[in-house]
Amino acid sequence: MNKLKRKHRRILAYIFDMLIMIIAVILIHNIIPRSSNVANLNTELNNINDLLFSKKINLLTYYNRYSTVVHSVDKENILYSIMDAIYILIYFVIIPTFAHGKTLGKKIFNIKVVKTDKSKLTCDDLLMRSMVVNGLLYLLFSLVAVFVFSDIIYFAIEIILGIIQTFLLITSVFMVIYRKDDKGLQDLLAKTRVVDDNEVK
Repeated sequence: MNKLKRKHRRILAYIFDMLIMIIAVILIHNIIPRSSNVANLNTELNNINDLLFSKKINLLTYYNRYSTVVHSVDKENILYSIMDAIYILIYFVIIPTFAHGKTLGKKIFNIKVVKTDKSKLTCDDLLMRSMVVNGLLYLLFSLVAVFVFSDIIYFAIEIILGIIQTFLLITSVFMVIYRKDDKGLQDLLAKTRVVDDNEVK
């Protein structure tokens, strides 16, 4: 495993952690009972899509109706979003704080997160990293936005936030791959770096 370059192990560790997160989220969503209204709302979304594709409604009508239903669905699913945020906090912030900068993926691939200035890694450092690379900022902002903004504005914000989150993730991956110091955007913001597990802090 250590024969792989650190940047490759880092990417593999991230993919592994994401798979763990997906499995955990699926389990959480199956444990918490889903509102019966969500099924009706999802059916309504499909109907609206069918109306657009059959050209029975124009794009403006589609956007207005679709945004209203999406807003309702996200309100109904608020408990799932809260649980997702809690999971990210536990797995990517709290656990690495007490596990010397390691998630399960990082432990398997023999890497860890440390501070650039060799000071002690804190929850705040890992929280900053998760805001960027694990979508925590997107998720937290969405949790607030769903109650603050109207249907149309909320839907527009969700699209914009999704694009920004995707851009941040892609940017960070390319930075890790092509920078000589292997630092991603989250490392620069949190003043951290990823090192081999046996490397002295």
